[in-house]
Amino acid sequence: MQFTFSAALWLAEVEGASWVFVTLPEDVSDEIEESVPSKGGFGSVRVEVTIGGSVWRTSLFPDTK
Repeated sequence: MQFTFSAALWLAEVEGASWVFVTLPEDVSDEIEESVPSKGGFGSVRVEVTIGGSVWRTSLFPDTK
């Protein structure tokens, strides 16, 4: 499964550490939710991300809002 989208990054600073997040477009989020029956801790989904020439593995977490 592969998605391409543009979205603004947002910064969260917690206890002196900074984390950068992106909120997925709703249609992408819905498709992932429907397509991944087995999720990890806290509802996470492991993914491989590419931005420009950088590629890394991370996890998606559901928004509780």
